Amino acid sequence: MYERVGNYDINDVLAFVELSRSKKEEVANYNGYPVKIYSDRYLTFYKKGIKCCMCRLEGKYFGLERTVVVRRKKKEKIIEKPKSFHFNLYTKDITGREIMLTKDHIIPKTKGGKSHISNYQTMCEHCNSVKGNMDIKRREKK
Repeated sequence: MYERVGNYDINDVLAFVELSRSKKEEVANYNGYPVKIYSDRYLTFYKKGIKCCMCRLEGKYFGLERTVVVRRKKKEKIIEKPKSFHFNLYTKDITGREIMLTKDHIIPKTKGGKSHISNYQTMCEHCNSVKGNMDIKRREKK
């Protein structure tokens, strides 16, 4: 589950991430929130684009979020919230349902694929789940 504090413009976020990375920052301040900067997802969106390589849905905005973990311990509900936030890229389908775009390994790690920009592509969460463990690369269209 994610706790979202706001939606932000794609170009503003990518410029912020690029500037922060160039300063070698691991966590940078974005509108008062500490944001984890080093992520292969950001690099994939920056270098490979913000469209799903399968269905061509295009990212429309970044959500500034952090993961919330809810555990139960002896009838007690424990909520854990990390200190830093991250950006997730989203779009909406024709019904208005929000869909996250992800970084996908073209050659899956289970089949020897490397965690490197040359083996990444942008995919929406739906296409990524359909692709599963298959080797599928779509030609990147500009």
